[in-house]
Amino acid sequence: MFAVWLLITAYAFTKGVRFVEAFSLPISLCAGIFVGFLADYLRKYIEKPAYHVIAMAIVIAMVCFVPVSSANTLSNSVVPGTDDAMVDSLSWVKNNTDQDTVMTSWWDFGHLFAAKADRGVTFDGGSQNNARAYWVGKALFTSDEALSAGILKMLAASGDDGYTTLENYTNDTSKTVEIMDKILVTNKTAAQSILTSQYGLTTQQAQSVLQYTHPTNSTPSVLVTSMDMVSKAGWWSYFGSWNFTTGNSTNYIYSMAQAGATSSGSTVNITGENNVTVQITGNNITGGLQVSQNQVAPPHRLIIVTNGTTAVDTVVNNDSTFSILVIYQDNNLITVAMNRELEDSMFTRLFFMQGSGLTHFKLANKEPSTGISEVMVWDVS
Repeated sequence: MFAVWLLITAYAFTKGVRFVEAFSLPISLCAGIFVGFLADYLRKYIEKPAYHVIAMAIVIAMVCFVPVSSANTLSNSVVPGTDDAMVDSLSWVKNNTDQDTVMTSWWDFGHLFAAKADRGVTFDGGSQNNARAYWVGKALFTSDEALSAGILKMLAASGDDGYTTLENYTNDTSKTVEIMDKILVTNKTAAQSILTSQYGLTTQQAQSVLQYTHPTNSTPSVLVTSMDMVSKAGWWSYFGSWNFTTGNSTNYIYSMAQAGATSSGSTVNITGENNVTVQITGNNITGGLQVSQNQVAPPHRLIIVTNGTTAVDTVVNNDSTFSILVIYQDNNLITVAMNRELEDSMFTRLFFMQGSGLTHFKLANKEPSTGISEVMVWDVS
């Protein structure tokens, strides 16, 4: 019986680490039975009871040492999955937003949002393997502010219903995405005209779609951008830039680091730990990536943001594949190198450039309130 039990649970374990609990149960029971057999064996061959107790104590210590030692090592290596900035932000959301507000971010913190902020979420560990990955990723990756806000408002109001209803009429995911890109950036009347005149939907079909994409009573929506999403850019940009025609995509990434500034005569030199270097001499600003002692690779675009205001934004080299961003905020200086595809992304404009020049996103709260904020909460309109 134990052999069959072990084989079944061992096979399940190969399909997912979550089955380790089921696998550990017959192992533990077998270990207990083994110790019982061993106790009988020792009692038979060790005549003095005191020696029998000592022998059993040694056996139990040997059996327990490895799992206890491993558990201790593992527990000491575990770090919190969140921090004060995130928890304080979620407490702010709970205390300062309507009960029906829906929160959006990348999926990792979805369950934490629901538990700590007591608000609905569009994306979590239970929905990260469906179309939400594309739409939330696109809201972060696109450079179109109106489209990003339209996606977020649609997801908050009706979840998947908008694009799934449309796809029932198009039977073509690529065409569905093309249409959604057009109707989410405009009002309901114009969107209905696009659906009927450009794509041949009937008025009834168009209205069936628009009740989800452009609801009469919109649901309050907030977007959370956080420091962890910088390192996760490879994932949200991959899904958000998916090409449904070719069936592939590309990962785009950031390299963010602390930086220092030194002066030499009238020149200020900014050097980041990610090899970003920038020189400022009056109105003359140059910079790039230090690829060797005497060579600096020029960026496509050089952006400098000072205390939430874009001070410099210039195209340097149209052939370059990366861009440079320097952020000075409350005496804290960081440098960011990124794929040029990310330079105008909504995440870059929200998190790094702190929403400068945006109209559909209003900063509602940030933690900490000074320096480079780790978590920002945005009202979406």
